[in-house]
Amino acid sequence: MDSFNKNVRIYNMIKENVSPDYYARYDIEPISFIMRNNIPYAEGNVIKYTLRHDMKGGKEDIDKAIRYLEMIKEEKYSAKSKEVS
Repeated sequence: MDSFNKNVRIYNMIKENVSPDYYARYDIEPISFIMRNNIPYAEGNVIKYTLRHDMKGGKEDIDKAIRYLEMIKEEKYSAKSKEVS
C-alpha cells in the first residue's frame, strides 16, 4: 500500500473517532495538520504535546515536547550527525 493511501486510511479511522476537547478546539486538529503535511514523527509529537499541554498533561507534556526537540537537534544538528552525513 502506498504512503498516501495508508495516510488516507489512517486519517479516516481517526476522523470516525470523537476528538478530545484538547484537540477539537482548533480549526484543524493536530493529527490532520501533521498527516496532510507529511510532518515527521518527532516534529509531529512536538506539535501534539505543545498544543495539548494546557488541557491535558501540563508540565509533563511540555517536557515531552522538549525531549523530542532535543532528539531532533541531536539527530540533525550535532557534530556527530554531521560526521555521518
